[in-house]
Amino acid sequence: MRREAALFAIAVSGLLGQSAGSAVWNEFSIGAPSKGPNNFSLYGIRTSQVTMKKALARAYDVPEHRVVGPDWLPTERYAITAQVNDAKDFQLLFQQELAARFHLLAHREMKNVPVYALKSIEGGSLKQPPPSPAGGRGEISAMSIKITGSSVKAFANTLADVIERPVFDETGMGGNFDFYVAWKHGNLPSLEAAVKEQLGMQLVEERRSVELLIVDHIEKLQFPEQ
Repeated sequence: MRREAALFAIAVSGLLGQSAGSAVWNEFSIGAPSKGPNNFSLYGIRTSQVTMKKALARAYDVPEHRVVGPDWLPTERYAITAQVNDAKDFQLLFQQELAARFHLLAHREMKNVPVYALKSIEGGSLKQPPPSPAGGRGEISAMSIKITGSSVKAFANTLADVIERPVFDETGMGGNFDFYVAWKHGNLPSLEAAVKEQLGMQLVEERRSVELLIVDHIEKLQFPEQ
């Protein structure tokens, strides 16, 4: 693992050299968290309080639940503006910034981990909540998900990030749906029952080999008191 981390550090150093005179930021800043919206696009992020875990996921194009590192990654927040003119430059530049500013060392690794397979129940159909008012927005917490106009795959990915366990859509269902499911916080049997009773689907526990982003070293940034 240490050898992979060292190779990763060497790769980042090489990328830093490659970026000179080619990929450059259109706009970049980082500071203490504040109140305000969070916006993500192909051209970067403009956020007032993004968690470090979400920032890493965006930088390395992996789901949040596949980022493994210190306990503070999901709670430590920063205001980050990182915008490029060419979308293909974003990840390279953002990885470099994280390595330089947070002394980040990380590597990708395949591991056998607990997962859920989301499946249809034979003879059943997806249960949907009553239609939301026009302009209704999604609501996501540690014990419920309410989203509208979502594919089953997108719902599975959202659920995976909430429970921090990979969820694979194996329903074979196309199209978009409204989803609402609520369960007891931190209680996986409650979640399994809720998905069956409230959505008409089932979560099947399995173990599979998945690619994870392992954070070997990272340091917090400190900002002066306002």
